[in-house]
Amino acid sequence: MQGGFYQQATKDQYALSFYNAILVLTGNDIGPLNRKLLYLDMVLLICGALMNANIFGTIANIFQSINRKAQRFQEQIDVANTSMKNMKLPEHL
Repeated sequence: MQGGFYQQATKDQYALSFYNAILVLTGNDIGPLNRKLLYLDMVLLICGALMNANIFGTIANIFQSINRKAQRFQEQIDVANTSMKNMKLPEHL
């Protein structure tokens, strides 16, 4: 974009600031040459950020479900051990 930041229209300042904020969050380094490219890049960066959020959320859910299965299994083992102690079964069983 031509000219200094403060010589541009307010909506262009806002768009450029928003664009740079998205760049900081996603770690990209793209320099738009005009207003159309700026808006296109903003849309693409937002889509990329949403895809990253979706992927990381899915991975977090997978880890949580694995942890839940392990916890459920441990609870079953604890119930079995407690029942065996209450029945006074020999330890070698």
